[in-house]
Amino acid sequence: MSGWYMLMGPISKEPLSYQGAVLIHDNRDELQWLYPKNEVKELPGNGLGRPLMRLKYHPDMQSVEWPICKSDFL
Repeated sequence: MSGWYMLMGPISKEPLSYQGAVLIHDNRDELQWLYPKNEVKELPGNGLGRPLMRLKYHPDMQSVEWPICKSDFL
């Protein structure tokens, strides 16, 4: 599943998840812009062997237009 990226917890250094599913996104730059304090890593080809959730399906992100238009956040 290459071309997907995940956020790492700033303290735990573990992939951030929601209800057990690792949050993933297909655009590294958008993740780094939205979450500047989190490290972004490429999702390994095996997908970590855990459920995955696209960031845009997280309840707090459903109102965001994708792809991100940075001017919408200013």
